Amino acid sequence: MATLLSALCANTRLDCDTMDLDFAKEFGPFADCTSNQAISYGEASKTGPDGKYAHEEFIKEAAEWAKKAVSGPQAAGDSMETLAVEYLVVRLLLRFVEHLSGYVLLQINPKYGYDTEKTVATAERIVAMTREIDPSFDVKRLCFKVVSTWPGLSACKILEGKGIATLGTALFCMEQASLAGHMGCTYISPYYNELKVHFDKDFTDTNKASTLCRDATAYYSAHHHKTEVKAASFVHPDEAMHHAGVDSITLFPDIIRTLKATPASSMTPAEIGKFMTPPTISPIPGWKAYEEAAEGRDAWEAAFKASGGGENARKLAEAIAAFTKAQDDLEELVRKVAA
Repeated sequence: MATLLSALCANTRLDCDTMDLDFAKEFGPFADCTSNQAISYGEASKTGPDGKYAHEEFIKEAAEWAKKAVSGPQAAGDSMETLAVEYLVVRLLLRFVEHLSGYVLLQINPKYGYDTEKTVATAERIVAMTREIDPSFDVKRLCFKVVSTWPGLSACKILEGKGIATLGTALFCMEQASLAGHMGCTYISPYYNELKVHFDKDFTDTNKASTLCRDATAYYSAHHHKTEVKAASFVHPDEAMHHAGVDSITLFPDIIRTLKATPASSMTPAEIGKFMTPPTISPIPGWKAYEEAAEGRDAWEAAFKASGGGENARKLAEAIAAFTKAQDDLEELVRKVAA
């Protein structure tokens, strides 16, 4: 039976937005595996029937490694808990490699979203750490998710120059998308719904980014940027299907399960990929302004803060705050288990 999942994957690479290994075994292989602090905390804090943390051994291993590393030069003033979280996330993600054809994506500490140097140093530290954990793993398959601020995307430019793949995340508008392309990111992840929908079940996003993936794709093609669009932040299967044809898409397990169980005939051809339909106007209005803003931080900051009447800056700030809380939760989990 042709399913909505097969219809989606006909022209779009599928990624899993989870750290649930059992799901990857059952539904993979996938292209990439994406994660962030919230997903990492959800997996790391799982408990078994006995009430113990399912990954307690990994958490303790991470803490022991970090206790030794914290006095070394690579620590760069970061705490044992911060280092342990990095180690733990790498350990959890490396379990997925045999179920992937592409990248393992992990998100840089959101607390460094406005610090270019810290973002670069953290990524380089994690690359070295990964080599130590599994010397057989090709670290070229690591891709770092960095929040789409000017300093964050500037760090992406530096990392890409060193051969380290990056993704501009928490991305809500073309000002961010154009800058990510000019900085040479491997991917961007436009958020169709703002992040709040995943933390507040009573909240409904009434200002969804319906054309952002399409517009960013057209912009990159016109400017010959290598950056690809990895659509993200969906809460309903229909939202994912409306983006069929995007370069790649990262979905939560419940959406993938639903798509696999639903006949393709349940949705009309016009509905499948409707948000990726090429624009009737080319170039898209505003392109010149995006190009000019990407040339300097002050101009870009002003353009970004004004975009969407200030809503996109709010969405980014709230996303960073939410991921920062999840980072704090991960660090507290390490303290608790390692005590």
